[in-house]
Amino acid sequence: MQEGLLETNKLSMPNATMGPVVACTMFEGHYHKGSAALINSLYRWGYRGVFYVAFRGELPPWSAGKPEVSIAEGLIVRFEKFETPLHYTFCKAQWMNRIFDAVAPLASAVLYFDPDIIVKCPWSFFENWVENRVALVQDVNWSCSRSHPIRRDWDRYLIPHGLVTKHLTDYYCNAGFVGVDRRQREFLLSWERVMEAVVSIAGERSQITFGDLNFCFHKADQDSLNVAVDIQPDVISVMGPEAMDFAEGGHTMSHAVGSLKPWKNGFILNALNGRAPSKADKAFMENAKGPISIFSEMDYRWRLFKLRLAAAISRFVRRS
Repeated sequence: MQEGLLETNKLSMPNATMGPVVACTMFEGHYHKGSAALINSLYRWGYRGVFYVAFRGELPPWSAGKPEVSIAEGLIVRFEKFETPLHYTFCKAQWMNRIFDAVAPLASAVLYFDPDIIVKCPWSFFENWVENRVALVQDVNWSCSRSHPIRRDWDRYLIPHGLVTKHLTDYYCNAGFVGVDRRQREFLLSWERVMEAVVSIAGERSQITFGDLNFCFHKADQDSLNVAVDIQPDVISVMGPEAMDFAEGGHTMSHAVGSLKPWKNGFILNALNGRAPSKADKAFMENAKGPISIFSEMDYRWRLFKLRLAAAISRFVRRS
């Protein structure tokens, strides 16, 4: 059955003989709403085939309790139970490797999206981007020179684990989106090995961050990703922070970073406190109706009204 479903994606591949480029995410709890909007946006921009979801806990309401559901013509969402004592942010490389090995063994590339990302450009752009490369985006705090003391600290901790970096980059990437071509699979294996080493060093396994801001693995998933970049910098294709709407001029994705997610945002109170609706808030609402309906029609209309009112308020109320 998997071959038949995956066949749909082959039609849009530049080189169909290499198999499909597949997309995936991981979620638990209320993040199913973000996952739904991500899937809606991918479908809107041409993704067809199977979308793979690793989840912990209960299946989302929009799945009707089924491990595989047809969302729209040509799009299947397949759920895979993924149990781990770790915070999911540390398991992205492991999940992508599992897809390559067992879940979608015909895939030529795997693209991971955090469940708080919205896609804003044609799927063909991602297919072309990841072809024989590792696709990444610079973080909102993107500058991290090759001589940065944190990079030097990475070496101090990781060389005893047999992980040696080259320090040829001056940027820092966000771990919310990672695309890996099968031919560059070694990068993904390196990222997983680094993540395992970082978890063993830091000790705490259930939190998203370790230690204080000065600890070189404070943001362990992103730090480990950037160590992998330092190990294999020659296979990377990196876009700037605008690719996640962290800077002006973006047209690729919108990433709702921070703890206040669009589906939990009251909008109006935040606007009165000087926090205008973000591009990510607006992108989420633009993709909240279908093909997966995240809210009832009445709830959606009310949220859309609050978003528009908050945008109007924000023209007059600014954060000091």
